[in-house]
Amino acid sequence: MFLVWLLAVPLAGAIASLAASPKAAKAIAAITSIVALIGYAGLLFINRGGIDWNWIAPWGIRFHLAGDGLALFLLGLSTVVFAVAVFSSDRESGRAYYFWLLVLEFSVVGLFAAVDLFVFYVFWEVLLIPVFFLLTGWSGEKGKKAAMKWLVMNLVGSFFMLVGVIALAVIPQQHGGGPAF
Repeated sequence: MFLVWLLAVPLAGAIASLAASPKAAKAIAAITSIVALIGYAGLLFINRGGIDWNWIAPWGIRFHLAGDGLALFLLGLSTVVFAVAVFSSDRESGRAYYFWLLVLEFSVVGLFAAVDLFVFYVFWEVLLIPVFFLLTGWSGEKGKKAAMKWLVMNLVGSFFMLVGVIALAVIPQQHGGGPAF
């Protein structure tokens, strides 16, 4: 329940901040951050349950997220860091800034809570998009050059990561087992 909250709240806040006026975007992002912190507190103290849905059954891929162990610590750290980022940013940053920041929070929460390797890979790829736009939009000329280098480096790294994910799915099946996700 609270893990769904941690995923849905930043995504809903991102959409709301994009649809709001530029002055209201920071307020929406701040409220979203506070609600995400409350959701994390609920996850920490009330219910550590996760999500386990059959997603792509023929390949044995499940949409499996859980908030336990190290993931619980990283989820808390990320919700605090994103709240600090929202509250310390300029009001003049604009709607797009808060949109990308909240989409980044959504993808980081999904990345840290992922139990299935394929879900981890999907959230990793989603994470690359807001980071690129945050780097290009709010970091100056040197930041734009760095963002392009970062994008190329991560696309190459993501290709090798995809090859590894596919290998973990194919090799065990060739030896009579299921995928190693």
